[in-house]
Amino acid sequence: MEELTQMLISPAWWFSVVVVGIIINLFSAYAKPSIDERLSKISTWWRNQTEQQKAERNAFIAMLSKSEHEQIMASSEDLRHRLRSLHFLLLGIFILLVVNSVKSSIQDNIIVQIITFAFAAVCFYFSYTSFDKAATLKKNLNLARKISKEP
Repeated sequence: MEELTQMLISPAWWFSVVVVGIIINLFSAYAKPSIDERLSKISTWWRNQTEQQKAERNAFIAMLSKSEHEQIMASSEDLRHRLRSLHFLLLGIFILLVVNSVKSSIQDNIIVQIITFAFAAVCFYFSYTSFDKAATLKKNLNLARKISKEP
């Protein structure tokens, strides 16, 4: 505690704090415009991407609402994504169960466990993404069916 007090009393510490504060202030003054410009470009790009995705989604829903054949095809694609999701989920669970139930050198080898857990995590990720695609497709399909039934 005494060392801290001595350091705070020392003029060298106060001088270094002031110098570092001035340097940080100068750096931030020069860096702020370029950071603002880059963030503005990112924001513009994000807004354009969002508008493009919204336009594509609306066009897809309009196409689905006009054609019953496309609705059937979208339903089969939804089912395919759901089955793929279930497949990857079961594969990930199977991998975890097999590694957990094997009583051999696999349980002692940490590298093998990490690799198998990583593979199971990838399977769970693929399961999630497939299910998310299916849910989005189902939502769009339901909206298109609602639009097509309107007079």
